[in-house]
Amino acid sequence: MINEALSAAIIGGGKSKRFGEPKALADFRGKPLIRHAVELARRIAPRVFLINGQTVAFEEIGIPVISDLIPDLGPIGGLFTALTKSPTPFMAVLPVDTPLLNEEVYRLLFRQMEPDRPVVAMSHKGLEPLISIWPITVLPRLKDQIERMDYSLRSILRQEEAVVVNFSEKMHPYNPDVFLNINYKKDLLSYNP
Repeated sequence: MINEALSAAIIGGGKSKRFGEPKALADFRGKPLIRHAVELARRIAPRVFLINGQTVAFEEIGIPVISDLIPDLGPIGGLFTALTKSPTPFMAVLPVDTPLLNEEVYRLLFRQMEPDRPVVAMSHKGLEPLISIWPITVLPRLKDQIERMDYSLRSILRQEEAVVVNFSEKMHPYNPDVFLNINYKKDLLSYNP
């Protein structure tokens, strides 16, 4: 557990168009991607939930499942829902499709937090907006951005002057596989034994 002031929201993915079927249920090293995410979220925070529009498919995972408050907005809709439903001052968000992500990433993010500013990971691939911790104080400005039909997580990170943590410099040793993102079935084949 990193801190009692944190909740953790798994952003459960959208329609999985690139993957071709519900990605969260795809097997990665013997268990569904969603199980990897739930296990990590439980190591991060005492309060954990999944943001996803398909509640029926996830009834068995043992955590609350919350549908997007504003459907079909993509990741920003998941973030908006997570912050709106947060029972704590800070919300760690994590994607369902990054199975090698670990709690050390969130520990480092939490240590870099500043009051009223989100903190976000940067990997060797660039900014990782869904690997981040958000103060709920950003919610009114996030709502304004959505009302302006700007659905970019990068926009809200810029607007809020997010603290960016460069993991290739801060994590020793740096393991790029931590940021492996499963977008296509071939990604699973590359990493499944």
